Amino acid sequence: MIPFMKESNLDLKMLGLDGRDSRVYAALLKSGLSSVRKIADYTKINRGSVYDSIKKLTTAGLVSYQQAKVNRKYFAEDPTKIFELINSKRDELDEAEKKTKQAIPSLVSEAAYTPYSNIKFYEDDEGVAVILRDVLDTVSKLQKKEYRAISSKPMRQYLYKKFPNYTKQRIAKNIYVKVISIGKTEDEIKTASRILLGVDQGKQPSSYTLIYGNKIAIIGLNDSFNPYGLVIEDQGAADMQSLIFDNLESSL
Repeated sequence: MIPFMKESNLDLKMLGLDGRDSRVYAALLKSGLSSVRKIADYTKINRGSVYDSIKKLTTAGLVSYQQAKVNRKYFAEDPTKIFELINSKRDELDEAEKKTKQAIPSLVSEAAYTPYSNIKFYEDDEGVAVILRDVLDTVSKLQKKEYRAISSKPMRQYLYKKFPNYTKQRIAKNIYVKVISIGKTEDEIKTASRILLGVDQGKQPSSYTLIYGNKIAIIGLNDSFNPYGLVIEDQGAADMQSLIFDNLESSL
């Protein structure tokens, strides 16, 4: 009997499989031919969830089965097959990239003109992550890899939910950020400067402003405490906000 498995170092996310699926696969590798019940006992995952994972692993080609008189017994395929699947996925992505590059010029030329195309609205944590990715992408192409941010304490817990390694990626890209913080914070920011702006007692501003390149992003919370974001692409507006930021920073 294999020991109770709490965690597995195996990561199959690139194949569309989650952590539970990885644990089930690792358990099958150790146990050999096994029933759903046996794997559920080993992993301490309920049988229904184990069965769901086995179906996904079977579809991916990582698990096969033998039909017994009463029920099926499952076994893991050779782990080297994971490399085959990764290479296959890479080939699919390369082909998709090739076709997309061919299609984009015609899509751009056929796109209808929208007078407010320089204003984009985003919703929820995924939308915030889109904005943060745009910050890194835009600033990494600038001659001076730097942007400005005005942060408020209530917003910080919502900012990186879907992009937890944002700061790590920013540092890796050698991007510097100048921050004016509203409300006390004990956070340390690497490759950045932070200045504290006091706030009247009782007031809790809940907004986050990013000024980067020719864009301004404002991230806030709606009445249901779900984040939203607005990005304005306008060089003149970005220059004005940068000027206000720099003057405020120098006065603090």
